[in-house]
Amino acid sequence: MRLAVALLALLTVPSVAQATVLGQYPTFERSFEVFGDREVTGNTLMVYNQNVNKALIQGGSVGTVVDVPQGATVEAAYLFWTGTYDQTPDRNVDFTLPNGAVLNDLSVNQALPGEDPAVVQGQDCITRRRNFRFGRFVNFDVDFFYCRRDITHSMRGLGANINGDYRVSDVQAFPGWPQDGQSYGTNDNRCADSNQLEQRLRFGCQTMYAGWSMVVIWSHPDERVRRNITVNDGFLLMDDDQTSAGITEVTMENFQVPEGASGEFSFFGLEGDPDYGSIQALLPPGPTRCVNCPDFVAMRTSGNPNETQLFSEPGNSVGNLWNGSIMTVGGGVSPGVDIDVYDVGTGGLGILR
Repeated sequence: MRLAVALLALLTVPSVAQATVLGQYPTFERSFEVFGDREVTGNTLMVYNQNVNKALIQGGSVGTVVDVPQGATVEAAYLFWTGTYDQTPDRNVDFTLPNGAVLNDLSVNQALPGEDPAVVQGQDCITRRRNFRFGRFVNFDVDFFYCRRDITHSMRGLGANINGDYRVSDVQAFPGWPQDGQSYGTNDNRCADSNQLEQRLRFGCQTMYAGWSMVVIWSHPDERVRRNITVNDGFLLMDDDQTSAGITEVTMENFQVPEGASGEFSFFGLEGDPDYGSIQALLPPGPTRCVNCPDFVAMRTSGNPNETQLFSEPGNSVGNLWNGSIMTVGGGVSPGVDIDVYDVGTGGLGILR
């Protein structure tokens, strides 16, 4: 059976501006048919102080891969990093491999020694600007960036064992709190409250984030299950208000599943936090507040037109899918980043049928 999967997604941020869907729809797609599987990991790059993503984590953060058998072949691997930025998006990161090797200033558009230059040719980060308005007098912009780097060459260089800890560091991003060492009270948005601060820090602190993720597709001669794996990549900002939900739809296709198939769906979501979504009491008061604005992803297929919302997993609640949680090895609360994995086959949510 040929399968097309449609996703309906909504992400709320603390704004009372007009409903928005902006950015780049998934145009990057790679499909694999392998006797193997995929591994997903990643982490936040910000310190959370129960209010906002306050500061960058010194030394970066770690994601772990544990389930790849010895001797596996890396078919493809991709590293993603993203955040809010002040002046220039950070096109370079430091990437530390499990064997201790450090790829210093790994660039989105510069090849490593021995790497095929075609891998990075024409590549760049995606940037998007979002304007926020609060009432008549508050008007400011927040800039977001998102980078993808093919790291297949580096992963293959690890040899027979690619399991272990991966660290991403030295990502420059804009936190949601002033870094001047002073103490500030908080306003109704729980942002730093001072007339001497920029408007986007006083009113838009909840939108600031930074994080990373990694996807590895592997095969192994002893693996007896053949899997179809599709990677879709885009960068969309979705926001709602009291009159419009800010919902969009994305179609994933070019892979096949049999009747009664097993399958998983993983995603990398950004700027999520535990306080918005279904917990409407924490939103700023006033007539422009959205009183029913859940965060969700719903899925349907060409063979199953009934939409199913993805929330019934540990760590996620109804109406607040983008809650800053990582459902992979070493996961947990990770405000600003969601890396979730759902069983959408017959043994799970039963969407693939």
